[in-house]
Amino acid sequence: MKKYFLKPVALKFIIPFFLILAALVIHSCKRDNKNNSPTADAVSQAKAWYESAYPVSGTTGGTLITQTVGGTHDLTQWVKPDWQHTVSYARLGKNVIEMPVDPASKFGSTLKIGNKLLNKAYSRSYFLLLNDGKTYQAYILTILADSSYVNNDLSKLAHNTYRKLDADFSGKIIYFTPRGAYLGGYGYKNGKLVAPPTATSQQTGPQQIQSVNTGNLKPHAIVQQCTDWYIAYFIDGVFQDADYLTTTCVEVDDGNNNASNNPPPPPPCPAGSHPGPPVTPPCIPLSSIDAVNSGHLTTNNLPVPPPDGGAPPPPGQTACSVDGQAKPCPDDITDPCAQKADIAARAANAIIAAQNTLILSNTTSTEVEYGTDQNLTSLTGTSYVNTGVTRGATDAWTPTFSWDSTNGYTVGFSHGHPGDTGPSPIDVYFLASQINTNAALRNNATNKQIYEAKASVTTLTSAGTYVVTINDWTAISTVLTNSYSTPAQVAAFNNNYQAIGQQYISDNGSATKGDAGVFALMQLFPGAINVYYAPTGSNTYTPLTINTAVNGNKTIGNLPCPQ
Repeated sequence: MKKYFLKPVALKFIIPFFLILAALVIHSCKRDNKNNSPTADAVSQAKAWYESAYPVSGTTGGTLITQTVGGTHDLTQWVKPDWQHTVSYARLGKNVIEMPVDPASKFGSTLKIGNKLLNKAYSRSYFLLLNDGKTYQAYILTILADSSYVNNDLSKLAHNTYRKLDADFSGKIIYFTPRGAYLGGYGYKNGKLVAPPTATSQQTGPQQIQSVNTGNLKPHAIVQQCTDWYIAYFIDGVFQDADYLTTTCVEVDDGNNNASNNPPPPPPCPAGSHPGPPVTPPCIPLSSIDAVNSGHLTTNNLPVPPPDGGAPPPPGQTACSVDGQAKPCPDDITDPCAQKADIAARAANAIIAAQNTLILSNTTSTEVEYGTDQNLTSLTGTSYVNTGVTRGATDAWTPTFSWDSTNGYTVGFSHGHPGDTGPSPIDVYFLASQINTNAALRNNATNKQIYEAKASVTTLTSAGTYVVTINDWTAISTVLTNSYSTPAQVAAFNNNYQAIGQQYISDNGSATKGDAGVFALMQLFPGAINVYYAPTGSNTYTPLTINTAVNGNKTIGNLPCPQ
């Protein structure tokens, strides 16, 4: 890679850094079955609360408004409660005000399950306001009837509300917040709650079972069936848009598959979130970070049917929080002494060692940079692909990157510096930039965790070998975003690197160019990187640190580690 220490700077490219933080919060709740006409005061109070909690911006413009967080549509900006047709009753320990959607909204919705769009004419939505005497919760309840239940009689749809379902109702009931956040749902068949099939992890290949049919044993394959769920919105009968809800996967017998007749209701929290308050997951030890989660969803257990014949209550009022991202344990990447054994083990690998020997030999004999990528053959092992060593220029070598089973998984780079200078800012930049420039890391949290825990850049010189790792990826990103995002910034950054290194040599007459480069790099990325050094021909790597003398002079030295 290009180095800038003690050389003029020539920059040809820059890839800006960016960080995206997305947060998603969803709400939900519960509710003795007594019908009353709501008093004007009760309705007035409920309406005042609702309009305060869900104000209308007045900018709908005849279209659905997408929320800035979560990617769902904010239904409060289009769908209104019909306050002229309210009913109230007590049910499941709460006072309920139930009303249809204001017909002026001309609003409709239905489910899209896989490639199948359910008939929107068989769908009805209601607003529910529940009050426990202290606080309100609001929901949109959507009832979607099966065609077998409707049987060409649409008047039957009005028989089913939160308070009471027909004894022979078949279909689904689903709950949303007024802003359109999906909470969960239930399936019915002939008035009975349908137990969702149990979600399972994906098999590596079809399994075989035996079933008895006309006296003969015949094998049936067990296959995984995954279904995408969407809620589709209509205004005045015209399709507007659809919000993705979730994907459910089950294993079914393809010789006798009846699971599609009663698909499971989606789980209450979207993929990437969980019920309850935010949780910081435990860190992942470096030794076990290769364990990749299956990512499959689970479904809720079948609830106890309400004794009054009404619909089950909304899922418990527990907000969904975005899943926290597990990170490598601090001792693995922030403690240089804990990490040095992994650095030494990689350098001692036969393929890596042979590559480094060839790189140093070619670089020394030609005064041209040579290098190669360090590609694991799998994310669950320590074997490396024998990637070819390639020639660069007198002061530059460009790495590549791959993340697949054919070419391997790039977790580092090795390259030579013919001038015996230490690692440079561009080395750190290339190491860090992969997180945002490669979709395999940017779009997959597990891949990103693995890369961050294992990534390193190796700089080979005739005097010794330097290895740099990143121990604070947020800090690195901040430095590069603020100081390495334009050609002018990069030029200034590298000029500063050269100036710090030159001053180090001036202050320490016996200093090597390598130590000067390490000192400059540590000053520019304070506390965010670990640097290791091994003499030429050795795989004993020592973490480096900055020592401060009594007179204030700072020098590069070995970091003492517990034995």
